[in-house]
Amino acid sequence: MEDNRKNIYIEEDEIDLRELVLTILKNKKILISCVLIFGMLGVIYSFLRVPKFEVNYYVKNGISGYNDANIPQPGINITELTEWINGRLYLNNPVINDYNKKYRVSTANPKGTDLLKFSAFATDTDEAVLFIKDVINIINKSPLFLERIELGKKILDVKIQNVMSNIELQEISLQDIENRLKTFDNELEALEKVKEVNLKSVKEKTEALNYYISLLSTNETLKKEIDNLKLKNVQTDNSMTYLMYSNMVQQNLNQNVELKRKISEFQEEIRVTNTDIINSDKRKSEIQIEKHRTVTNRLKEISIKIDNLKEEKEKLSIQRHGIRLMSTLENNLTVINNKKVLIYPLGAIIAGFFAGLVLIFLVEFNKSLKGENEK
Repeated sequence: MEDNRKNIYIEEDEIDLRELVLTILKNKKILISCVLIFGMLGVIYSFLRVPKFEVNYYVKNGISGYNDANIPQPGINITELTEWINGRLYLNNPVINDYNKKYRVSTANPKGTDLLKFSAFATDTDEAVLFIKDVINIINKSPLFLERIELGKKILDVKIQNVMSNIELQEISLQDIENRLKTFDNELEALEKVKEVNLKSVKEKTEALNYYISLLSTNETLKKEIDNLKLKNVQTDNSMTYLMYSNMVQQNLNQNVELKRKISEFQEEIRVTNTDIINSDKRKSEIQIEKHRTVTNRLKEISIKIDNLKEEKEKLSIQRHGIRLMSTLENNLTVINNKKVLIYPLGAIIAGFFAGLVLIFLVEFNKSLKGENEK
């Protein structure tokens, strides 16, 4: 009994499914028409309203400044830029309103790069690129981003000015050292001249000393001869001649005393002058040592400092020149086919299929009602 009931149910299900398929096939024109109409509408909407391309425009993120570790900071913070685009770009902006908000631009920072990617979906790529460029121009003029750039430039300007002031101070120190070296050279030259004068004086005084020594030697010889003559006159008892020789001996003695005094004076003067020459040579050695120390140590140290400061100034100037919000790149545009274009026609075809089924059942239901009314 139960097996018979099951067979009856199976036969009824097969009859219902068969009737359903036959009904659809009988009204296939309605189904095909709905599918075609909806599909055409989907294609038309897709091509007229749905962007066919994704336009990606790349720019190089700039530098807004440097931190304490001298690491460059990005010109634009991607989070700030995204918030600004989503919140303020489309508010009361005549350039953007000219596009009637046809495009929505989005930004991204490709991982591991210093690039900024501006993206927009578009049916007209040229117009989308112009729109992105207008957005970038607006960003470049926005006080929100420019204030940070100007601050970075001012900080570097102050650093450059400090370095230049330091260079000026070092150059003043360098000039002082060069003046000191000139003073050393002038003193060495003066000492050399004094030495030449002293050497000449020693030579002249030595010649005079030798002359007086020669005279003294002659007088000593003459004195001996006079003494001999004096003794002879004493023996001969010639008083007048003796007296004359006695006077001559006295004169000779007086001359010898004077010569010895002169010789002693010249010897002392020569000794003093030679001492001056030795002291002059010592002073020259001291000056040369000090000059060498100044040149090799202090002058070299300041010259290296100045070179390092100039290198630092050049580096800061390059950093100052490199501060900007963003910069353009070559080959900065990519266009990608938008696969979402196919979704709308496909969805419209599916919707048309179900709409056709609904329409077929409505038609059949209407027919069945008319048949019952006629009975």
